Order: sequence, then structure tokens, then C-alpha cells
Amino acid sequence: MIALKTKNLSFSYDGKNNILKNLSISVEEGEFLAILGANGAGKSTLLRLLNGLLKDFQGEIEIFEESIKKIKRDELFRKICTVFQDPNDQLFALTVFDDISFGPRNMGLSE
Repeated sequence: MIALKTKNLSFSYDGKNNILKNLSISVEEGEFLAILGANGAGKSTLLRLLNGLLKDFQGEIEIFEESIKKIKRDELFRKICTVFQDPNDQLFALTVFDDISFGPRNMGLSE
């Protein structure tokens, strides 16, 4: 099953200059995807689009064969997330347990 798919994905912050232009990606369930590039290449923008944080895009984004535009935010956040390269950017709680459990707790899951 295709876990992540983009087709002709384009995005611009100002409506004029494309940060991403006609990007097409297909990632099968169980595969890993590394996003690499120089500063300003659009890596963070792509992740914000995949996480549903940016909505004004052209093209298609599908998570497990469902359009990201049709997935409710809480359901989307259960299916896709971002892990930062630098743990100092990722971790914010005093313990690893508290940091890792933050998401599931906010989703209403039990200990």
C-alpha cells in the first residue's frame, strides 16, 4: 500500500515564487524517506505541507490513499509526524518519557 504520495505538488508563500514545483513522491508502507537538501531548498515547507500545517497548495497529497484535504487534523496527526535531526529541537520536556508521552496523552490515550 502507498503510505505517502504527492503528485505535481507546488507551493508558494507569496503566490509568485514557487518553493516547490511539480514534486511527485511515492513511498510504500514500511519504506523510509530521507529529505535532504541545501538551506532554502523547501524541506521544511514540504514537511509542513505533509503535516497539514500549510494548506494553500496545488497538486495532490495523499496519506494511505486518502487526500490530505479530506483527513481530519487529529486523524492526520496519528498518521504522519516529523522527527527533527537535532534532538535539542525535538525534545522539550524534562524527561524522555514525558516528551515521548506528550503526543499520546494529548490524543487521549491511556498510560
